[in-house]
Amino acid sequence: MESNMSGRLSANSTVMHITDCYHGGVGRAINDMVANAPHLNHVFAFHGDDTPPSGLFSREIKVTGNVLSRMRRFSRLLRDSDASIAHVHSSWAGGFIRAGRNPRLPLIYQPHCYKFVDPALPRAQAVAIRLIERLLLSNTSATVVLSPAERMAAEEIGAKPTFYVPNVPSVPRGTVDAEAAPRRRVIMVGRVSHQKDPEFFEQVVRQCESEINDVEAVWVGDGDPEMVSFLRHAGVRVTGWMGTTELADLLSEGGVYIHSARYEGLPLSVLDAVQRGLPVALRRIPSLRGVLEERQFDTPKQLAAEAVRLLNDVSAYRLSIQRTLPWLEEHSNAQQQQSLRRLYDSFAAFQED
Repeated sequence: MESNMSGRLSANSTVMHITDCYHGGVGRAINDMVANAPHLNHVFAFHGDDTPPSGLFSREIKVTGNVLSRMRRFSRLLRDSDASIAHVHSSWAGGFIRAGRNPRLPLIYQPHCYKFVDPALPRAQAVAIRLIERLLLSNTSATVVLSPAERMAAEEIGAKPTFYVPNVPSVPRGTVDAEAAPRRRVIMVGRVSHQKDPEFFEQVVRQCESEINDVEAVWVGDGDPEMVSFLRHAGVRVTGWMGTTELADLLSEGGVYIHSARYEGLPLSVLDAVQRGLPVALRRIPSLRGVLEERQFDTPKQLAAEAVRLLNDVSAYRLSIQRTLPWLEEHSNAQQQQSLRRLYDSFAAFQED
């Protein structure tokens, strides 16, 4: 390798993205990042339910099979690639690829939410996962974080350098008719999973129903069949995964966005809700420290009380939207483009002539 003295990665450089969970928020986040670094070529090896948008990647390789066979295939693809940088997304692929890293290639790791911050994990399991993440740092060139809390978690295990790359909304700007009475609906978006905590959401719904009779509860996403069945039995409409247009249209019908997750990186669904003009009420968790803290609440009862207050008061509904909109400026495409340029250009010295 010879040094590239320009300090910038050349335009013909290739970034190879790898993920084992191309769906939901992670999938949308990867798409947005690639769209915001158009000066580079992007190759994508992935496993998951989503389909890459046409023309976004210069090459796409869908990987199937069991977990072990997928990880071996990812490793072979990376070993045989002519990429300038590897950018590995999420913990499964991130762990396996870094364990067998090709030393000639800078490797960027982006957890999209560390598992060890899950407050429900037994202490021994959290310590073990944290130790594995720490050991894998020796094969990590840089770590990408999405929020102040995630940067703190990364630095606590010794990750350096870390690069903050803000998520951006995955839906176009829109508005809800705030002059009319708010639609009596509460919405959650995400994979139906332990992390997103459908039981907490169901408790919020039940509390709302004790205050107003005609509230509609919607969960956009899919996931664990037993948890999906639980939600539906509780009267929640589980829509399955939606495309960008469908999701944008549903959000703009109105209601209050509730985020029930136990732990997070920086949830795209919250950005999308604000982008489409919905007020949000978030479960207070350590992962969201420094993120819309004035819109965070501790218990299902408190979240439900806030949702009911907004649904019953047009002025409060409109004011909540107005006070949240400035947060979007921190998560613009321009901000993400600048952050990605800093991230990728930091490896210009590894550029081959």
